[in-house]
Amino acid sequence: MDDKLVTLEEFNALFEAEFAKSDLEANGIKAVVVGEMLGGAYPYTTFGARRSVVELKVFAADVDKAKEILTSQQNTESGEG
Repeated sequence: MDDKLVTLEEFNALFEAEFAKSDLEANGIKAVVVGEMLGGAYPYTTFGARRSVVELKVFAADVDKAKEILTSQQNTESGEG
């Protein structure tokens, strides 16, 4: 089903997920950040490794376009695009 929410990407920090969400929404894709409350409560796992607890979710129908937008944005920020 295209109305199912799927995880597009996982982040270690809430602000990273929010930036990506903002980029998607600026391009007409609805997105939601899930797990921000857990990021503060349980930021580390065994041996001090950072957990990816913040997920960026979009509707299944928008996955391909959303990936293109984020890839394009990453390339622009790194000077490749």
